[in-house]
Amino acid sequence: MIATLYTLFQTHPQNTYQPSHIAPLIAIYRGTLAETDRQLLDIFRTFEKIRKYSCSPIIFKWNPIPNMPQATVVGAIANLDSAAMFRSCTEFPEWRKLEQEPESQVPSSDSALYDPLFVVLFLGMLSTDTQVTGSMTSMDWLHLFRSNIVCLLVRTLSAREDEIRALAWNVFGALLQTLQVWSPILFTKIIPDTTQGCRIS
Repeated sequence: MIATLYTLFQTHPQNTYQPSHIAPLIAIYRGTLAETDRQLLDIFRTFEKIRKYSCSPIIFKWNPIPNMPQATVVGAIANLDSAAMFRSCTEFPEWRKLEQEPESQVPSSDSALYDPLFVVLFLGMLSTDTQVTGSMTSMDWLHLFRSNIVCLLVRTLSAREDEIRALAWNVFGALLQTLQVWSPILFTKIIPDTTQGCRIS
């Protein structure tokens, strides 16, 4: 069914790439490297290119657990499978490219892994949305790091493709700035001291 939808979107882009047609698709998106998920992600990205409109409001209602109601971004992070996220780091898909046909052949063993491209884009939207990050509590940030989603971002910094790597570095910098604003006490500077070595101020 998703393959048929993808074909319809590609065939009739002016009629199909509408917010009312895109929004329901987030309920069936799992964020993995399965072909169906890559097709859905391609639909979201093409929608942004055609309509010049961000998918953030739609993506922020994503819930990684199947057959569950739409979640907030904090709820989505809490529902991530931390073991699968960590496995996505240890078995990182070096074949993943920024611009890649969803129908391209990939190892079947990678289908259950989280898509590093989606994870990086998701964290990018999160770190640049001050309304969302400004309302996050310390427990929300704890859930974020426990989910291993930041680990996958860090692993993507050494991806084989230059464009994926550059995207990850930009998102990593934005996330670091967000954390500095949220909790500056965690980012004290180490200042050289010629008499006592290094001191923290």
